[in-house]
Amino acid sequence: MCTSGKWGGLMKEIDVLGMHITDYSAVDAVKESLRYLGNGAMNSIFFVSSHILMEAGEREELKALLDKMDMLLCGEPAVLEVLGVNAPKRREEIEDEVFLRDFIKRLGRAKQKVFFVADSEEKAESLVNYATQVHENIIVAGSFVVTEDTTEEALINEINDVSPRTIISALPFEKQLHLMGEKGHLVNADVWIGLLEDAKLGNEIKKTPVHFLDAILCKQLFVRKVKKYQSDGGESANKAKKG
Repeated sequence: MCTSGKWGGLMKEIDVLGMHITDYSAVDAVKESLRYLGNGAMNSIFFVSSHILMEAGEREELKALLDKMDMLLCGEPAVLEVLGVNAPKRREEIEDEVFLRDFIKRLGRAKQKVFFVADSEEKAESLVNYATQVHENIIVAGSFVVTEDTTEEALINEINDVSPRTIISALPFEKQLHLMGEKGHLVNADVWIGLLEDAKLGNEIKKTPVHFLDAILCKQLFVRKVKKYQSDGGESANKAKKG
């Protein structure tokens, strides 16, 4: 179903394996996210891939956590392609990370504080470098590397010590989804953006033949699961199972 955006854009509401995603244009996604700043709540924006959607489609606890997110954004064009969204502009926006870049620009112009979370020093540094290259006035409030020994309390305390306006993280998706969905209300921030674990952050990633093969197999599996879900009656089948 397509609906007219509040700011004149075109949004498409999509049912994906029992989960509802509103496919915002980059412009509408930025405008919606700017409304989160200073609204008195911690708002979550989570990027999804075909792999994440397939995992959540099989596991109710992941699906429930995705439902808690304030905004779900497609992190790879394959999701829209499989669901029949024929929009070349949207593909370009996803590939070029237009939403992330434009939102960071807005934060930089307003000289807002941003906190970065990753699962390695290298990735944390990449997040910081990407943001400061997008806009030099962005204020890096800090960064945190999540390891196997990291406690959730330590991360939350680190964030709350600096009270950033926005948190940007790139973690393994289950860990990230748990932190944002179960602990997000404890952090003193307006927006938490959860990127895909392998977000390219402006870099042209060189993929080996193995990477290409993995992507093809993942897409084929996603196609099969979506077709089966649709042939089983989609939402009606999902509701019947719950009943």
